[in-house]
Amino acid sequence: IAAELELKMRQFDIKTAFLYGEINEEIYIEQPPGFEKGNKVCRLNKSLYGLKQAPRAWNTRFTNTLKDFDLAQSDADPCVYYNINDLLIVALYVDDGLVLARSQTTLDAFLERLSSEYQVKSHKPDMFLGIAIHSNTPGIISIEQSMYCKKVLEKFNLFESTPSKIPADTNVRLQSAGEADKVSFPYREAIGCLMYLTVCSRPDIAY
Repeated sequence: IAAELELKMRQFDIKTAFLYGEINEEIYIEQPPGFEKGNKVCRLNKSLYGLKQAPRAWNTRFTNTLKDFDLAQSDADPCVYYNINDLLIVALYVDDGLVLARSQTTLDAFLERLSSEYQVKSHKPDMFLGIAIHSNTPGIISIEQSMYCKKVLEKFNLFESTPSKIPADTNVRLQSAGEADKVSFPYREAIGCLMYLTVCSRPDIAY
């Protein structure tokens, strides 16, 4: 969409995002070391990192902020917010965001308003969720995940593996292995990493 409509793009992140969340439950903590005062405990008025409620509290707070900015939440993907009239689209992942707009004025106004609510750092889109973004030519945006691929290979100790020209050996017969024969390899985790790669930028490895 950004390439076809030649939208302006910026990437942003919210500093200490979880500390902005509001909590509805009664939660008490011990006094932090160095700040003890008598035999007391502290009742939390705001969210803290480490709380189970923290991610949800932050998401609720940020969603309400964007709704106050007249952005609607997508039914297809609740992490995407948009305003059709100004053609403004915001994609959020925890505290990292990508904002697209038809005009630079709309983009700057959104980021300025966001900065009035939170401590925001914005820059030209370069790496978002493991996806490298290149947009030096108007109307052309390319994405790739070479760094992500290298990290996956290193994670599963496959960096020195010998490449194969075919996806699988057609002569191999698959059968259930006994407990003693099971290989200790995080197969499901590896497949999950490959599925993310397939969905984002490499549909050619789906098979």
